[in-house]
Amino acid sequence: MVEGCTLVADIKELRAFYEDDAGVSMAIDLQSSALGELNREEARVLFSILRDAVRNGVQHGQATQIAVSLRMEDGIMQFRVCDNSHSCELRSDRAWEHRLASMMGGANAIGGLLEIASLPAGGMQVTVTFGLLSDHELARSRGAEEAVVEMT
Repeated sequence: MVEGCTLVADIKELRAFYEDDAGVSMAIDLQSSALGELNREEARVLFSILRDAVRNGVQHGQATQIAVSLRMEDGIMQFRVCDNSHSCELRSDRAWEHRLASMMGGANAIGGLLEIASLPAGGMQVTVTFGLLSDHELARSRGAEEAVVEMT
């Protein structure tokens, strides 16, 4: 669980930075059994995606609240970052495109699916789903009608 512990420490450091410097509240809910299953690369990728999602929400959407969760069920890992940003539309500027490409590349590197969605009550949600299932089985288990950015 060394990698999971490192991820927890990194997330706590990121939370302290944004709470102190930007007044952002960050709730962290990480399932201990899921943390125990992460390898070093998965932990690195998840933190990178978190950092990009938080930076985008705070800098461009004026997010003041962020929730981070990690869950594992039936061999499927799900990492989710939600915020209350005001800018809920998917952006098309260069900085956002670079962060999106980075997040997609990271998710691809761990065999995952990346989904970015506007929340009905406002804000954004970034979800990375990966696990023991193949990409095809994972996409099928989530439903064909759901809008997903698939990494191949």
